[in-house]
Amino acid sequence: MKIRKKIFFFTKKIGDKLGFNLPYFVENGFWVALSQAIQIGIGIALSVIMARFTSPELLGNYNFLISILTVFSLFALPGLNTSIMRSIAKEKHGIYSKAVRLSFLWSLLGAAGLFLLAVYFYFYRNELFFPILFAAFLFPFFYSFSKWDTIYQSQLKFNISALYNSIKLFFVALLISIICISKNDNLLFVFIVYLFSNTFLNILFHFFAKKHLKNNQIENDWKKSGYKLTLITFMVYVYDYFDKIVIGIYFDSKDLAIYSIAAALIIYLRMALKMMLRVLLPKLFKQTEFQLRLILRKFSVVFLIIMILLSIVLYFIFPYLILFLYSSKYFDSIYLAQIYLITLPATAYALFLQDFLTAFRAEDLMIKIKLVFTLLNLLLYFLLIPIYGMAGAIVASIIYYNLLALVLGYFSWKK
Repeated sequence: MKIRKKIFFFTKKIGDKLGFNLPYFVENGFWVALSQAIQIGIGIALSVIMARFTSPELLGNYNFLISILTVFSLFALPGLNTSIMRSIAKEKHGIYSKAVRLSFLWSLLGAAGLFLLAVYFYFYRNELFFPILFAAFLFPFFYSFSKWDTIYQSQLKFNISALYNSIKLFFVALLISIICISKNDNLLFVFIVYLFSNTFLNILFHFFAKKHLKNNQIENDWKKSGYKLTLITFMVYVYDYFDKIVIGIYFDSKDLAIYSIAAALIIYLRMALKMMLRVLLPKLFKQTEFQLRLILRKFSVVFLIIMILLSIVLYFIFPYLILFLYSSKYFDSIYLAQIYLITLPATAYALFLQDFLTAFRAEDLMIKIKLVFTLLNLLLYFLLIPIYGMAGAIVASIIYYNLLALVLGYFSWKK
């Protein structure tokens, strides 16, 4: 306790000079950083095990299925997560149960869509039929009950969030790793374990989290806001997952495995940045517009410079890292990952600005901006990937995120 008090007073003194609540970020940022470190570590460990103990074909098909499942998760209205966080941060807890129920009902449409997709693959790519069929049956439970973490984050209980997320990731990764190490190169078995373990833990933690809700008050327009934010999430998913789907359609699963290794490193970096920024989000919701403008002008440029320096350092680290983790079998992933780093500063800056626009309640503006860029991104994927393959996907990403960061920056600074 004495050490904690010393850290508190020390960080408070520095924070008072800098003009923000540094103790808040040190304490909560620690738990978020720990959770992200565990998540990234487990994610990388699992990808290494799958790359070394299974075939590139299995790894490519596995990433193809995950991408399809994630895109279909839009039917579960992931935008409701932010609506839940915003409401619970304002001590209005009644939204959670209603949001989960609404998500479940919409998920039934997603399940029907997956069933039709499974029928399609039965005739044209038979090895994917049964995995997608099982996903269709579990889909409503898989995603609608996964909103439990929003309760802990909105109540600033980042230690509990970190613990439960780490348990879930470790348990799922352990089961899949055991299958892969046992030389079971069976895509269906691996994917079923992924689906069942995630679904079970989401339902379990959903009931744990509900015990932290204290009232039935509801914020107005939560549903409308959730729909808008889901549309924004769709636009994010186009960037994150449609590249793998298009590559999986036009090229073989081995090419997709090589691309997925390169993209995964950037994705893990983006996940870490996104979660670190979410520590900031509940605080931003409580600020006035004048205070938000001051925060934006004070820290955005510094944040962008840090991201540029980080990208330069990682450029020289990636060749050694990829060969050490994945072996020379994935040598072609190196240059792809290095080129991909060009997107990191713009990606981080765009995420930073999106949080501010969300706090400004500028969902309509974000939808208009990202709708245009989503259409541009899809066009680039379908134009460049069939011709240039994996490099085409990366060039499309560079164009997309750098232009998006410029436009979001323009409108954020105008606020």
